[in-house]
Amino acid sequence: MESLQEEAFVTVIGIKIRRLIVYRAISSKIKGLKIKRLFELLAKDVAEHLQSICTMIQDDEDVLANILGRNNTYADCNVRSLLDLIDENITGEDALRIALNEEKESVERFTLLVDRIGETPVHKVFVHILDETNKQIDMISAESHNLNMMKRKGSRNVNTGAAQTDVHSGISGQFSC
Repeated sequence: MESLQEEAFVTVIGIKIRRLIVYRAISSKIKGLKIKRLFELLAKDVAEHLQSICTMIQDDEDVLANILGRNNTYADCNVRSLLDLIDENITGEDALRIALNEEKESVERFTLLVDRIGETPVHKVFVHILDETNKQIDMISAESHNLNMMKRKGSRNVNTGAAQTDVHSGISGQFSC
């Protein structure tokens, strides 16, 4: 495998591992069931993407071992900082904001990779990864919008004397497992 392609795989695997760690941490700490399910789904998707990528490059075990060995995600201080933010008190808004930032940063990096690797045999793979990441941004954005709408609706109910809506349980059922 050419070094540029190998470097691209190192980057993608590192990003995917980071997101898997963050999404699993959020799903284990968040209290709202609907948001928990969303993050479980996101983690499952990321794990499947990782498995597909590793399966694709496993033909050359030395390359795969080298890529995984160069991935020092657990020592990444940004991952540790994010994990410090994810505790039992994390709100749905904070969790979605973290996820959206993670996905948008991934899109920027994946776009650069797609441009750098050009028309190589793995170009379609990286375009697919970019497309999947954009779909995840759409899912997270939609859920963030739903949460904000429920929060506004709950605030209006408080002003009219009605009971306030629980913003964690009021999220759409779009992400059921």
